[in-house]
Amino acid sequence: MSSLDTIKFNISDYIRRKYIWNELRDYEEYIKREKQVLEKEISELNKQHIISNISMVYCEMGEYKKAIETIRLLDNYELNDNMTFIYYINSLTYYIYINHEENADYIYDVSHCIMKKFYEKYADEVDLYNIRYLNFKGRYEESLEILKSSRIKDKNDDYTNLLLADIAFNTNQFDEGYFLINEMCREYGKKNPCIRKQIDTLINVYITKIPVEKNEALEPASLDKKLWDKVKNSRIKTSLFFTYLYLKNMCKVKSVKYVVIPTLLTIFLCKVFFPLVYGNTYSDVFIHLISFIFLMYFAGGLGYITTEHTK
Repeated sequence: MSSLDTIKFNISDYIRRKYIWNELRDYEEYIKREKQVLEKEISELNKQHIISNISMVYCEMGEYKKAIETIRLLDNYELNDNMTFIYYINSLTYYIYINHEENADYIYDVSHCIMKKFYEKYADEVDLYNIRYLNFKGRYEESLEILKSSRIKDKNDDYTNLLLADIAFNTNQFDEGYFLINEMCREYGKKNPCIRKQIDTLINVYITKIPVEKNEALEPASLDKKLWDKVKNSRIKTSLFFTYLYLKNMCKVKSVKYVVIPTLLTIFLCKVFFPLVYGNTYSDVFIHLISFIFLMYFAGGLGYITTEHTK
């Protein structure tokens, strides 16, 4: 693979596939495209990342056995420390989800050294890893001890909140656990299948006497999602779709939104409209109007960027 091909793989195509997974949430299409990439001549490390990502998507789909079958493919590779770290975190999670205690114990036992090595760099991830295992083993008091010195309470993501709710229900903090589950149920239908399964498990085990209203309304399909469903089977249309996404996301960047766009707009207006009014009584008015709009937009944007940066 040439250097240019490597760059294209690592940046362009990789980002597109991740967008299909994380934003469009088209899991089947993501897996199909990743498996196609695996058949190409790419580096061993890239293959390992793809295999790991596919396993994570299967997990999000609630297909835990497929996730395990996929992550086990990494046993055929010599993993570096980073990939070993990811391998252990994912494997432990999958075995816990299928309640396979023997394999979960084994993964946790053999992972101590690598977790210790990465703790300084990824303290939150290691804390969550330990808490997930301790909760699984019913050692909730030990999980509480980790929470006292950890920052993971600030993460406020579904996977973390599920672990925190589990701890709360088992350490005489029912109200806290109920609150966390109730909050997640407000957008139950928008969660991925894995999250919904874990929510249902906690409700069935711990919240049997108090009703929990689950909002099962699905997230409305966005314009991007509707467009994607129409173009994903066409290579040319797919390329145009991602070009549109790139431009749209670029417009959200503050420097582009408040500097580049007004500059280009000013140049466009001057080039197109100024010749039409040049030489008549309205030319000076037009010039001053365009200058005023540009300066107000630019100054306001610059002030906004500066304010946000100093917060």
